[in-house]
Amino acid sequence: MREVKVRLHSDIAIGDTDPRLFGAFVEHLGRCVYGGIFEPTHPSADGRGFRQDVLALVRQLNPTIIVATAVMTQAHARSVLDGW
Repeated sequence: MREVKVRLHSDIAIGDTDPRLFGAFVEHLGRCVYGGIFEPTHPSADGRGFRQDVLALVRQLNPTIIVATAVMTQAHARSVLDGW
């Protein structure tokens, strides 16, 4: 294995980094959607089944991508995320 040394100069910038590069995303994996954001029977769920307590926490994360699922179509996701 080759050894590599890297020297970073924080005072030398060659360009801006798009903040979306280091973002997060919400997708249908594990309990992220079902039992997470989408849980119609939860006390904090709105009329569409989305938990408002979880959505408030997700808003704080400021995800750059929302992956639409069978439950959350793109139009539905946009209506949930209006005002972000």
